Amino acid sequence: MLLLKLVVAALSAFVVFAVVFSALLPSTYRFEKSVRIARPVEDVEPLVTDVTRYRTWSAWGEKEPGATYVNEPSGDSRHLGAKVSWKGQQIGEGSLTTVARAEHSITNHLELKTPAPMKSTDVIRFEADGRDTVVTWSNEGQLPFPMRFFGLVVDRVVGADYARGLARLKEQLEAQSP
Repeated sequence: MLLLKLVVAALSAFVVFAVVFSALLPSTYRFEKSVRIARPVEDVEPLVTDVTRYRTWSAWGEKEPGATYVNEPSGDSRHLGAKVSWKGQQIGEGSLTTVARAEHSITNHLELKTPAPMKSTDVIRFEADGRDTVVTWSNEGQLPFPMRFFGLVVDRVVGADYARGLARLKEQLEAQSP
């Protein structure tokens, strides 16, 4: 009986510690990844800002090539409101919607429905550097109270997929003849 009380007390202490520690963690996260591509901005930007082509260079298109993608609305996929939704066994279900455009940047709203519901903002910037383009892809969002632990590993877990997507973008563009 004493052992049971000790186990319950230890588990209770752990839960209290986890709740207090989580409450002290930041409620937001942000990370960014960059790559230099040996192509001019005018070659890079159209591929990235066309949401219908997202799966051709993102890490998630590589992880699950058989996932279902739906482009909404049909028409010009490079304007505000252009949206691509996906559903797959490995990559889950979500959508990416263009919400802002500026010279050499695009802002997208990213909404994941599964495996864990989450909303965030993606910003992709294009900077000319001589004949090259530096592409910087950032992601930021809110972390609700029970998800704050995720902020400790988001850069390693999700950031790795962003870095892989940029590497794929670089491979595709640099493989094209100038």
